[in-house]
Amino acid sequence: MSREDGLWRESAHAKLNLVLEVRGRRPDGYHELFTIFDELEVHDDLSFVPGSRFELEVDGQGAAELPLGEENLVLRAARGFAALYPGSVPGRFHLYKRIPAGAGLGGGSSDAAAALRLLARQQGVSTEEPGLVALARELGADLAFFLVGERAWADGRGDRIHAAPFGPSFFYVLLCPGYPCPTPAVFQAYAGSLPARAGQDSVPLARAEALSPDGGGAESILQSLQLVDRYGSPCSGISNDLDKAAEHVAPALAQLRQRLSGESLPRFHLSGSGSTLFAVLRQEEQAEGIAAQLRRLLREWRQESFPGLGAEPAVLVTRSRFRGASC
Repeated sequence: MSREDGLWRESAHAKLNLVLEVRGRRPDGYHELFTIFDELEVHDDLSFVPGSRFELEVDGQGAAELPLGEENLVLRAARGFAALYPGSVPGRFHLYKRIPAGAGLGGGSSDAAAALRLLARQQGVSTEEPGLVALARELGADLAFFLVGERAWADGRGDRIHAAPFGPSFFYVLLCPGYPCPTPAVFQAYAGSLPARAGQDSVPLARAEALSPDGGGAESILQSLQLVDRYGSPCSGISNDLDKAAEHVAPALAQLRQRLSGESLPRFHLSGSGSTLFAVLRQEEQAEGIAAQLRRLLREWRQESFPGLGAEPAVLVTRSRFRGASC
């Protein structure tokens, strides 16, 4: 974060879900989740200049596809903040996008949380203030995570956040295939794939039901990620209940994962509801090597018009903002 010449700046970091488990359907229609978030170094840039009203300008990755009106999450966050804290100064936001939309990386939520953090800093409001946390949870399930960042586990709708300073720091190779997986459609497909049970509006509990309320389950999962395979990638511990549902919504994703499994690569996992796939490595050199190999493969696959890729697939190397429990 920074401030210079009346210009306020904030970074909006991406996230991965190392674990995403669906526990059941709630009475409010949302799903009860258990997830472990890891915040990444890759980020969007948000700046703000005080003015007469809230406005937004967007540049960068996918800017042309993003809404700029009342439905934009950055503007909704800013107006919600102003309603909550009278006397807040309006102004113009400029957002530079690097995080793809609809990719399971939390870009939109992180941008909105960056707006809340920026305005809170400007007005001297703590990001732990209950009203601000409630606003974040109202705007989006994972938005509350981005108020605090780094590494955390979450339950509820994914909006009850608990610090998880456990396990090692990771390097990641992100494969963004170039098409989105809309979150509502993925959850609908997940629920639709379950056997019907008369009189019940719930899904079976995953193994998360055995996790202790104090987050002991999150700690044991994160510590287990230290055991790695020949690629330097964790042997177990990473899971996502939405895997098959995302492939149902975006069949190209299933084709891509099948193609990846036939190569000499570490396992690629789904983040959130997709569409980003990620590999987890302990060393930067390993991650850069895997990324270079993957870029070569993508060039070959695009030349053969492989249907598992969209128009503009991308490979990124990044790492955890959390620097490890031993640091």
